[in-house]
Amino acid sequence: IWPFVAHIVQSREQKIPSKELSELIRQVMATGPRMVDAVGSLRRPHQVGNRPPQFMVYVKAPDKVPEAFRRYLSRLMRERYGYRGHPIRWVFKRN
Repeated sequence: IWPFVAHIVQSREQKIPSKELSELIRQVMATGPRMVDAVGSLRRPHQVGNRPPQFMVYVKAPDKVPEAFRRYLSRLMRERYGYRGHPIRWVFKRN
């Protein structure tokens, strides 16, 4: 169990570069679910916290971002960066 705990602690300390987040968002918009059409363009993604991991993205209409889309982004972050055992928060602000 201790290696797993060490992995969780280590993963929450990582800082994801904005360039990598931008690439992830670009891939999501190109190949993601159909709900991306309702979201519009996602701009300037960046990490604003790490306990828990929190990411901010600027959009045209933050109130139109579906909860399912937030969960989809969180799942991708867990798969790519190993955020197992952590809640991931997405903050969408008006562009």
